[in-house]
Amino acid sequence: MAERPYVARTRRLDRDVDLVAFAGGDGHLFEREGLGLAGRGELLRIDVPPLDPAAAAAATSDAFDRFEVDDEVGSPGCGPVAFGAFPFDPAEPRTLVVPRVVVGRAEDGTRWITTTARRDEPAPDPSTVGLDLVPPAESEVDPGAIVVRAARPAADWCAALADGRDRLRDGELTKFVFAREVVVETERPLPRSAILRRLRAGYPSCYITSVGAMVGASPELLLSRRGDVVRSRPMAGTAPRSPDPAVDARLAAGLLASSKDRHEHQIVIDMIHDALLPWCSYLDAEPEPSVLGMANVQHLATYLEGRLSAPAASAVELVTALHPTPAICGTPTDRALEVIRELEGLERGAYAGPVGWLDAEGNGDWAVGIRSAELVGTRARVFAGVGVVADSDPEAELAETRSKLQAMLSALLRP
Repeated sequence: MAERPYVARTRRLDRDVDLVAFAGGDGHLFEREGLGLAGRGELLRIDVPPLDPAAAAAATSDAFDRFEVDDEVGSPGCGPVAFGAFPFDPAEPRTLVVPRVVVGRAEDGTRWITTTARRDEPAPDPSTVGLDLVPPAESEVDPGAIVVRAARPAADWCAALADGRDRLRDGELTKFVFAREVVVETERPLPRSAILRRLRAGYPSCYITSVGAMVGASPELLLSRRGDVVRSRPMAGTAPRSPDPAVDARLAAGLLASSKDRHEHQIVIDMIHDALLPWCSYLDAEPEPSVLGMANVQHLATYLEGRLSAPAASAVELVTALHPTPAICGTPTDRALEVIRELEGLERGAYAGPVGWLDAEGNGDWAVGIRSAELVGTRARVFAGVGVVADSDPEAELAETRSKLQAMLSALLRP
């Protein structure tokens, strides 16, 4: 075998590390409750073919085969790791980035650092890669004057949603997801690292992500793959929260009892089950959904778990097969995409696309890129979407987007 052009070295860390601080304002991050991965720098980009799961798996496998791996830990997320925030549109080109340095923290307390380099260059020195980064104080990250505006007037958005709803009633499709965009413009660049810290503090049970231009706090696990075990926790169906415990409980009970929300949720569960089953020797779903409460809204959620048949499909192969789910697109998929492209009036980019990481063994964690914003300099595009079915009310759906938008807007708007 020809000499491999890249080297990845993984070593244990005997100290803790703040993943958000390590990612900083220009790194890569996938963290939940202090666990996950953070990376800095860029060694390699991997082009991932869209639409074809086998081609996606082959492209990533070929890229990782170019690494000589020296791994003293051997946990998922060790060795070379690639981060990605894929576009919502499943036909658009997709890219993964292998950072120069990655630090990880696992549920059992294991911590590690991986450095990557070309064989003909010196590897990064783990003692100089910023493990002691101290984030700036809030008073030091003032973005100055802030302007917030809807990208589309509310009345116009509601009218377009009603147009799509009428097509549902005509039997063209069963459901589609309609997104809104709010634009935030600031005097000085938005402080990405501070925004991530605020999201972690405000939404500790969410997946805090920063990949490319996208940052987010997603409550929804699209896919986790560890060896031959695969898990997913899709969500669909939403109700507001209340500071009054009695009212909040009634809202949760109403969500569980809602035929509209239960129907919308079941559509998503059935699709994910059917998409994953061909790769699995078994796949089970919880018999009933639960209500998962966020700070501002609550959702119906259901866990699925299965065991992959040998040879186990990689996370990127499974993500390619799953995306887009009815939770963020609709059903049937092709017709829902047509309605979204015609009526939504915005370019989603990576909003509602898969965001996560992949290692050389095919392990990975991928969230659905909702509750997210695209940050470029002094401008942020903030998104929220709603599932539209035949009995949807445009004004109620508008109110739901406003609730969902608060997750990102509250993290961005700290004058």
